Amino acid sequence: MARFEVRLQVPNRDGEIRVRTLSRPLVLGLAALLPLCLVLIPITVWLTVRHTELTTQIATVEQAYTGAHYLFDELTKQLTKTRELNNRLRIVADDNPPSINGQFFGIGGLQPMAREEIPLPERLRGLAEEIRRTRTNLTAEDASFAELTRLLEERQQEMLVTPSIWPTHGWIASPFGRRSDPYTHRWKRHAGIDIAGRFGTPVVASAAGQIRKVAFDSSYGHYITVDHGREVETLYAHLEKAIVTVGDEVRRGDVVGYLGSTGRSTGPHLHYEVHERGVPRNPMEYIRE
Repeated sequence: MARFEVRLQVPNRDGEIRVRTLSRPLVLGLAALLPLCLVLIPITVWLTVRHTELTTQIATVEQAYTGAHYLFDELTKQLTKTRELNNRLRIVADDNPPSINGQFFGIGGLQPMAREEIPLPERLRGLAEEIRRTRTNLTAEDASFAELTRLLEERQQEMLVTPSIWPTHGWIASPFGRRSDPYTHRWKRHAGIDIAGRFGTPVVASAAGQIRKVAFDSSYGHYITVDHGREVETLYAHLEKAIVTVGDEVRRGDVVGYLGSTGRSTGPHLHYEVHERGVPRNPMEYIRE
């Protein structure tokens, strides 16, 4: 039987060719490994490519997570600012502000664990839930802001038509309520207040409204009534003269006449009345400035 062997010619450092003989078992072993190498090489190449793709995908997802986390932080800041503004508006609007414990419901927060300790899918799910919850709360606060803005506009309109300022400069000579009549010296109900002052002092509308009456009678002298809406009227009497006419629209602080002593009067003063639903009310309950 012929002997099987493989000889290799291998050059050495000196340039000489040497012959190396490979034993049969070694050759057979290498021949047996060849099919396995042919299978492993494509698998190794595929795994390398797949690993590169996954690494790229993970990096992309990590970037997306970082961007989403930034969005969450910005939404949280916006929510906090909106809530602070709403709380201030509630105070201005004299609405009941939420309790300290109720101001920050639903803000939540990410788990205090280190980012590396939380699997990426779990981090993404948690962040998505926090963003959804924050957006829901922000929508609610935006709706609250709109309602508070509407309420403030209504309050502002109410202030404009509420007789809340002094109608003239001077001092209280006679308050609202029972008093001794300066002519008969009998006790009589005084339906307004008397503000004493100098002849010709401007008299202004204490709130926005429409001039309803400009007239003269023996008791009030020259007088004006202003309709402020909501069944509220004011009356200005004993004027030296009126400078408005029936139907004029006036704003709060507009001059409507000048202080005098016409009609049943003992000296220069303004008789000022506030009527609500036809009933005289104490003007001092309305004056704020």
